[in-house]
Amino acid sequence: MLKLKKPSILNPQSKIIWCSNSKVYAPSLESEMKKASNTKAIQFLMAVFISCLVIPGCVKLSKPYPIKQYFVLEAKRTAQTGGTAPKASIRIKDPEISPLFSSKSFVYKTSNLEFTTDFYNEFFILPDKLIKTQTVGWLKKSGAFRRISPDPGEKTDFILESNIVNLYIDKTTSPNKAVLETAFFLLSGTKGADEIIWNSTHREEVQVKEESAPAMAEAFSKSLENTLIFLE
Repeated sequence: MLKLKKPSILNPQSKIIWCSNSKVYAPSLESEMKKASNTKAIQFLMAVFISCLVIPGCVKLSKPYPIKQYFVLEAKRTAQTGGTAPKASIRIKDPEISPLFSSKSFVYKTSNLEFTTDFYNEFFILPDKLIKTQTVGWLKKSGAFRRISPDPGEKTDFILESNIVNLYIDKTTSPNKAVLETAFFLLSGTKGADEIIWNSTHREEVQVKEESAPAMAEAFSKSLENTLIFLE
């Protein structure tokens, strides 16, 4: 004969079924449905997550970063050289440059007393080295000197010293401008005291054609070209 007992007091939602002198405990139908519902929800979320990993564009896991760019300076010479044979020689010393503009990064003037640097846009080498290389090449093509030497130990008739005072993009104006200001000193190389024969400070401001790094590099190059025209 089968005997049925009331549900356990400790677990009111369980059934106790006596069968062949044995007890079998089984969860209620409500509890089973809750477990099944939770399992299906987890499975659905996992399926959505995996689909997003597989389907391109579903989830943007990373964003592109700006590409670092490097630029050189190029002063394009168009004037013809003179016809007389040069007799003098000149030595080009390494330019001195203000510490504010001595790094490879482009420098921007954003207010009267505020400057910032651009990590992603740089000169290929230090700007004073670029300027010296262009100056030597420019004067060689000018035909004004018999010999142009970058060697600091070589004796020449003249010595050219320069000080780069400013080298930046002025963002306080519209359009922006590339600014290059240089102080020049021409010394006698034949006298022991290095007598100053001529000196002058020249400032160039060239408009940047558009808001881009290549346009800024082009404006820097044009400012150097105009400076070398003045120097010659």
